[in-house]
Amino acid sequence: MFYQYAKKEWQKGNISVGLSADDSDNQVYLDAKGMSQFVLPFLNASEKHRLAVLSKEHVRQHVMCANKPN
Repeated sequence: MFYQYAKKEWQKGNISVGLSADDSDNQVYLDAKGMSQFVLPFLNASEKHRLAVLSKEHVRQHVMCANKPN
């Protein structure tokens, strides 16, 4: 229900996504600043997972760009 708002706030840098280093732990940790923090309790597990997928893709794209030869 609040996923689109949370996604926009994540893109702005107002919501950060944390993932466990343990692959067997599928927990998604979210932190927000400002008014964005009020949306976090309303996100369901599926929406949190979708934010985690976005975050992982963002990291993969930036890591891949850094490894490309010039």
